[in-house]
Amino acid sequence: MLYKYVRIEPDNSFSTNFLIYVIMIVDVTRGDVFNTALNHIAFGIAANGYNTKGFSAKVCKHVPGLRNVGVNKLGSIITFEVKDKKFHGIVCYKTNPIFWSKAPNSIRVGLNRIHTEPGELIAIVLIGSSALSRFAGANLPEIVKAIHASKKRCVVYSFDLTKEKIMDIIEDKSIKKNK
Repeated sequence: MLYKYVRIEPDNSFSTNFLIYVIMIVDVTRGDVFNTALNHIAFGIAANGYNTKGFSAKVCKHVPGLRNVGVNKLGSIITFEVKDKKFHGIVCYKTNPIFWSKAPNSIRVGLNRIHTEPGELIAIVLIGSSALSRFAGANLPEIVKAIHASKKRCVVYSFDLTKEKIMDIIEDKSIKKNK
């Protein structure tokens, strides 16, 4: 996100129209998100409430109650606390038919609804990155931009995109859809 700010010079004059870049995606890592030191883990779940596929199915091994949470609105979050971790399922796509077009906005809205302490980081699995999700219409560049546009500071866990590719997406360099 870009913000305007006022810079005060040593002689007490000031300048405006300088832009600073606020990075909401603070890091990208490859690794097992279940071993993160962070207290918050966010991931995508289906609006119909059945979470038996993709990453949410892996979370069900740690959080059995997630398997069927009932129908929820896009942008909602379902939070489960397990030991010292909070697992936040962001309702961001529909199944039957598979529907990903509203995922970016739903992810941004859902992230903003997660309660964190100021400056606290959220580990977020790169939602929509599986081959099946991309085939069904998940738009990774728009999803990355949505995470970045949220008001939360996130560490993205991705096996598909490098930190450089994610930064290219944020900076609007030419990245093709679903790559």
